[in-house]
Amino acid sequence: DAVLIACAVDPASPALGFLDLGLRCPPPQRPFAGRDVLALGVPPDPRVAEILDMAEEAWIDEGFPGPARAGEILRETVSRLNR
Repeated sequence: DAVLIACAVDPASPALGFLDLGLRCPPPQRPFAGRDVLALGVPPDPRVAEILDMAEEAWIDEGFPGPARAGEILRETVSRLNR
């Protein structure tokens, strides 16, 4: 919001460079998909989406860890929901 305000007040503001930051630095993509959940033995039902959402939230909370930890997060989420 501050960048947009600065640019509105002064169209020549150096803050203008921040507006295209999202184009240069795309957000990380979720490192797991529905097929990964199914491979862990979860049947193809609405829980797959729930598991993906919960695992993604944990992955984000941990600061977008790499593939090994992301896989652990997914397995932990499936295990927690299958209790």
